[in-house]
Amino acid sequence: MTGIAGSAGGGASGAAILRLAAASGALALAVTIVGGEWLGWTWTGFADNNTVWDWLHLLVLPVVLTAAPVWYGTRRSARVEWRLLLWAVAIAFVVLLAGGYWLGWTWTGFDGRTLWDWLELLVLPVAVTAFPIWLALRRSMHPQVRRLGTALLFGFLVLVTAGYGFDWEWTGFPGNTLWDWLHLLLVPFVLPIVLAWFSASIERAEEDARERGAVSSETRAAAG
Repeated sequence: MTGIAGSAGGGASGAAILRLAAASGALALAVTIVGGEWLGWTWTGFADNNTVWDWLHLLVLPVVLTAAPVWYGTRRSARVEWRLLLWAVAIAFVVLLAGGYWLGWTWTGFDGRTLWDWLELLVLPVAVTAFPIWLALRRSMHPQVRRLGTALLFGFLVLVTAGYGFDWEWTGFPGNTLWDWLHLLLVPFVLPIVLAWFSASIERAEEDARERGAVSSETRAAAG
């Protein structure tokens, strides 16, 4: 009982330390933002990176990497909450796009950004999180989701072709070479594949070790 209580107390203490560290980090970030934006703390660099676009570049990847495993673990128990959160994010994003491109909201930093710029921002976070999730859920994935993915891929290929063929400057594609596309896509698609292969290799090794252990136990039991 003492060991159990000690273990529980250690877990609670660890959780309290994590909460304290998170709160301290959030407070420190808030102080530096205020200092950088309004108190002239030039060493923070916040005054020169104060648009939504700058903050997206800083936060999208870590936020997505943090949220993806949480979603995977709670996708059934908190389905309604996740849907509400996704709808809220989507609506906020659409409002920011409209304001940044058509209403003159310069603080968004969106004006002048091309589709290529958005790909540079979003391809890595989407690929790194979507590919492992797809591997885990591919057998239970609804056919409509697969059809939607195929349609999006086809639409993207058409858009790329039209961007080059009709010189659509808003896409940002004209002028980009094969080297630029490799720079954009190589890491986002190779990295998830390597991570998935590494994870599968570890799982196979653990399964083999369990099977060898079970065979060894059966052998000893038979000999005894």
